Amino acid sequence: MVSIAFVDDHPFLLEGVQSIFRRRAGFDVVGTGSCCDDALHIARDLKPEVIVLDLNMEGDAFLCIVDIHRTFPDARIIAFTASANVNHAVRALEAGASGYVLKGGPLASLAEAIDTVIHGGTYITQGFATKLVAAVKRSKSGDELRMSS
Repeated sequence: MVSIAFVDDHPFLLEGVQSIFRRRAGFDVVGTGSCCDDALHIARDLKPEVIVLDLNMEGDAFLCIVDIHRTFPDARIIAFTASANVNHAVRALEAGASGYVLKGGPLASLAEAIDTVIHGGTYITQGFATKLVAAVKRSKSGDELRMSS
C-alpha cells in the first residue's frame, strides 16, 4: 500500500482525485491540502511516501519542493500541473521532484507516475517528455532552454 497526499488549490479537482485514489487498490490517501504550507505540514506530520503537488497555488511551489526534498528525502514528489512549460519542469525536477505530470492527461498516467517514483524512477508525461528532452539538448548546445512548438 502506497501512502499518498494531494496538494492542489482547486477543491473540485482535489476532491475528485483523492476520491478516485481512495477507491483504487494499492493506494492509501493520507492527507490533502491546498497550499505550500499545507504540503510542508503534511510531509512533516503524515510522512506520505508520495506527495502530488500542484505548481500553481499559494506559496512558492518550487521552494516547497526543495524544502520537502531536503527535510524528507525519502518522500517522492510529483508535480501535477497544467503547465506544459519546459522551464517549470526543469525547475521542479532540479528542486527535487521525481515526476512531472500534466493535468490534461489520462488519470492512468498519474497512477503510473506514482508507481514509477515509488520504485525509484522519474516520470514525465509521455508526450511532454519528448519536448523536454529536445529543449534540454538544445540548451546544452548553447541555445536558451525553451519548449519547441
